[in-house]
Amino acid sequence: MSMEIYVFLERSAMPTPAQWQTAITAAGFAVSLDTDFDPFTFTGFLPCQLNGHASGFEYYLHPKDQIAEEFTYLAPRVKPFDSVVTFVWGSSMEEMACVIMAASALAASTPSLLYAPEDDSAVEGASALGYAKEQLLAAAPYLKH
Repeated sequence: MSMEIYVFLERSAMPTPAQWQTAITAAGFAVSLDTDFDPFTFTGFLPCQLNGHASGFEYYLHPKDQIAEEFTYLAPRVKPFDSVVTFVWGSSMEEMACVIMAASALAASTPSLLYAPEDDSAVEGASALGYAKEQLLAAAPYLKH
């Protein structure tokens, strides 16, 4: 079973991987992305390190409409955005932690909406780091690293 988190944003506001990593580090998160990728053309497994241990998640950037139509009730909140980054992970709690850290730092670095269908949370970018810290605190007893 896989799970997903979405970050709706403007494609033109997508940070470079180095800028994204800077936002992750500034948030105090212990995840390091493999920054050698083009966020506009890359799709698939994005390796990263969590507390020095190998991990990663699936990464996809596509037009908002490919995802937004699945969640029609979000339409008014995602209207200002033209794109969505989809983060996908399996059952690993470490992968989930990487996604929460990376997605929330991305969301906080630009006007956006972070949406987690698992708990039906829709969080404005400015509040994404607070959401992430709550989620990570709840998951802490289940993380190996």
